[in-house]
Amino acid sequence: IPATIEIIWGHLLFIHKDRLLEGKVFKKPFIWVSGFLGLNLFRSAVQLYEYKTSGSEFVLVWYTAIGLLCSMCLMFFAFSFMRCVKNKKFNNAIRKLGSYTFLVYLVHFPLSAFIGRIGLREIITNCIGRISTGVVFDMLYTLIMMTVVFVLSLLVACFIKFIVRRTQILY
Repeated sequence: IPATIEIIWGHLLFIHKDRLLEGKVFKKPFIWVSGFLGLNLFRSAVQLYEYKTSGSEFVLVWYTAIGLLCSMCLMFFAFSFMRCVKNKKFNNAIRKLGSYTFLVYLVHFPLSAFIGRIGLREIITNCIGRISTGVVFDMLYTLIMMTVVFVLSLLVACFIKFIVRRTQILY
């Protein structure tokens, strides 16, 4: 249900983006980046407090009010950034990249499981474990795994789109 609510809010904000873009607040993308970073720092502080007091190692991020506000900040940043960038090539590149995002989303979870099965996750863990421990290890591991999964998912998405386009040309 929370994801559905986020999707509905996102849709409502998107269909009213022209009216939203008229406001003065959307002329300053820095406000929304600051909001996103500030909210995530606050969420991180809450999460660290939870780790210390309850021993919990899991706190939902995106299905919370803070997660919804972070999503809105990113969306508003994109809206305000749209006003600043008039370069047609840049806009076309963003649209092209955006056309792959849903496919990347669909592919990333099975690809992540595949990475675990072939042992790449353990190799990365061992390499990072040699140079760091604790929180730095967790941050490096998360950053590297996110990058690896995203890049591989994007490559698979590109390959799938290529195959689909080729089959459409042939038939």
